[in-house]
This record gives sequence, C-alpha cells and structure tokens, in this order.
Amino acid sequence: TAELVETARKWFNWNPGGGNFGNIHPKPFVVPSTPEAEAVFRELRAFSRDQRAMLGDVLGSLWVRAAENARKLALLYACSENFGEAAVVTVDAAEWACTLTQYLVRRQCWDVSRFVARNQTESDALEMRRLIAGYGAKGITGKQLLSRTRHLKKRDREDILQALVDERAIDVEVIKTLGRSTKVYKTIQR
Repeated sequence: TAELVETARKWFNWNPGGGNFGNIHPKPFVVPSTPEAEAVFRELRAFSRDQRAMLGDVLGSLWVRAAENARKLALLYACSENFGEAAVVTVDAAEWACTLTQYLVRRQCWDVSRFVARNQTESDALEMRRLIAGYGAKGITGKQLLSRTRHLKKRDREDILQALVDERAIDVEVIKTLGRSTKVYKTIQR
C-alpha cells in the first residue's frame, strides 16, 4: 500500500504545464493513443452504432457513450502502467477497456429489460417473469404463483400468464394427480 500511496502522490504533484500560473491556467497533458488502439475504439464505435439501431430508443440509448467510457477506462489503464509523459494508450489498454465496457453495457441492457417498464401492465409482467425464473428448472406451481401475486386481479394475472406463454417466455406443464391437476410454470431456456 505504501507504493500505491507514493504513486498517487506523484500523480497529484505532477504539473505538466509548469510555470507560476500552472494552477490557474493549467496546460493538460494529452495521453496519446497508438494507431492500433484507435482502431479498437473505432470498432467499438461501429458496434455501438449497430446496437443502437438494433435495440431501439430505450436499450439502444445505453450504447451512446460506450466508446467515450471505454476511452476513459483505457486512459486509467495507461496511466496505471506508466507515469506522466510516458503514459500511452496501447492496444492492450484499448482492448481491455472496450471488452469491459461492452460487458457493462450489455449487463445494463439485461437489467433494464428485466426491471424497466412503460406502464403498470408491463411492470407486472416483468415481475411475473422474474418470479417464475427464480424457481429455476423445477418451476412454480399455480398455487405458489397465486400466493406470490395476490396483489394482482385474477383477470390481470391470467392475461399476463397467457401473454408470457404466447411470446414463448414461459411454458405451462399440467401434472395429473389423483385429485385436481396442477399447473407448473417454467421459464423457457434459450
């Protein structure tokens, strides 16, 4: 940790512009990027543009700043590798930053698709989908589902379940017993 503190102190005290007025009118140092690193950033920018077009307004908007965020991460990587004017954004820094950025934005898209809705009906459907998925491969019985979704009206619950079946998000298995048959709802794995 002493080495980390010393590195932070060096960066804090570094004044690339120099001079008496360096604190008032700083001259920032621009960390250069290799041509190979720039090519990696261009690939991410093109990929982000394609994702925005494919995913539409809501999820696509999460890709708007992906290239910018990757550049910031690559800058941190470069400055962690080399101090001061020796810092350069290399292809390794760019690839690491772009890979991490893609993972994080994809994760955001996944979270948004599971939790963000335009209205109450969509919100209830997302909640039902998460509930069924939470029971894994064994599924959730109709009785358990009723117990966990008592806040919904019967008609709304049935409509949501039918919509999820129609869009092939869930499957319904009817299990015959000696008495009444039991419905089991399971997420369809893709």
